[in-house]
Amino acid sequence: MMIELIIIASLFASFNVVLFLLLRRRKHQNYYLKRRNQIKDQLFSVISHDIKTPVEFQSQMLDMMSAHADTMNPADLKEGLESMKKSTDDLKDKLQNLIFWVKGELGDNENLPTMFNLSEMARKTIADHLYQAKVKSLSITNEIPEDWECFDDVNIVRMVMQNLLSNAVKFSKPGGNIKVTAVEQGERYKVSVADQGVGIDQEKLAKLLNEMTMPGKGTSGETGTGIGLFVSRQLMERIGGEMEIESVVNQGTTVSFTINKA
Repeated sequence: MMIELIIIASLFASFNVVLFLLLRRRKHQNYYLKRRNQIKDQLFSVISHDIKTPVEFQSQMLDMMSAHADTMNPADLKEGLESMKKSTDDLKDKLQNLIFWVKGELGDNENLPTMFNLSEMARKTIADHLYQAKVKSLSITNEIPEDWECFDDVNIVRMVMQNLLSNAVKFSKPGGNIKVTAVEQGERYKVSVADQGVGIDQEKLAKLLNEMTMPGKGTSGETGTGIGLFVSRQLMERIGGEMEIESVVNQGTTVSFTINKA
């Protein structure tokens, strides 16, 4: 009788273990299904707003310029081309963010660390934003020491800095200054992009790095979904870095991230 009770108890325990594992597996499946749906919704939101809008603008500009090519004066033609360039550069940044984000969600997390000069990388990234900065009478200064070398994934680091500079330009007040700086933190560098712009209130600040939130309009009416900061935080996690934001409304924002020294 005792042996039968032990066998029954063992079977009951085994059944509970199997049931627990099945429930946990189902819970995980439900989580991943929910997460997949969230990714799909976010992706469609970005495509429908941040991708569709500039493409439609470019199509309209091309239609207008084609229809009036024989009568447009050089000044109007130049203005139209400059508007299209700004729209194209903005679209390129959004597509790059989407590609990085989707690859991360699909599990393609391979990192390729290489040696690179931090100041040179910052200088090249700043150059990509000089046109937009000029339009808003902004100055961008690179204060990173010339001899600081890093060993990290340069494509990820540049993508993050690209996003931070894009936001800094977008939310800076005309005539302001944007500074790119870095300090040593043990075996890492802490890189910062600081602006003198509109700032972010504390409630929105708490969500900004963890959700794809709408950050609001830029000082010249620029719009966006907030995918840049969201993707930047995920990219920092992939290379073991950290990201933080300090901001004061109407005074400016500083976004910092850490990368490996050489």
